[in-house]
Amino acid sequence: MSKKQEYYRLTQRMPPSPLLVQAFLLLASRKTALDLGCGAGRDTKWLLAQGLEVTAVDHDAEALAYLRNLQHPRLHVLQAAFEDVMLTSYDLVHAAWSLPFIQSERFADVFPRIQQAVKPGGLLTGQLFGSRDSWNVAGTAITFVTREAVQTWFADWTILTLQEEEYDGTTALGIPKHWHVFHLIVQRSGDHDPFCPSRFS
Repeated sequence: MSKKQEYYRLTQRMPPSPLLVQAFLLLASRKTALDLGCGAGRDTKWLLAQGLEVTAVDHDAEALAYLRNLQHPRLHVLQAAFEDVMLTSYDLVHAAWSLPFIQSERFADVFPRIQQAVKPGGLLTGQLFGSRDSWNVAGTAITFVTREAVQTWFADWTILTLQEEEYDGTTALGIPKHWHVFHLIVQRSGDHDPFCPSRFS
């Protein structure tokens, strides 16, 4: 079994993301959700169980095979990279541990499109990696951020949770790693368009 297959096998059995459960309880409208970087689908399946219509996106067909077998009437599965996916709008956009894997050179273009997929009053939840994360080495395409940058990107949103963690731990496969992570739940403001491209320059 490859490391990727082992990762999917392990994560599909995990309970839903605590951040997702917290965000769900704060949602005013609970109709539609987008699970970006859904992997083997642990959070997608939980959202379906809560009665939402869910669009699950991942670039890896091997991951999406876990969800395609469900054949659920409220599930829409898309195979695409974040840089290429076409999004509509959703009450909840959930990106568990996936936003950092937007290519760093494309982040300024892609992240505002993800923000725009959140309906006014809706929530965006997920994680971003901080600069002291051990994966932040020369040559990586992973995106790393500062707390100040996150606050700037969401200046016109309501920040409900912005929790910074830094600790020595392991990956899902048990590989040692130093984590520097921002856990985020933000609510998009009313009817105006809050996006300013200069914030990503």
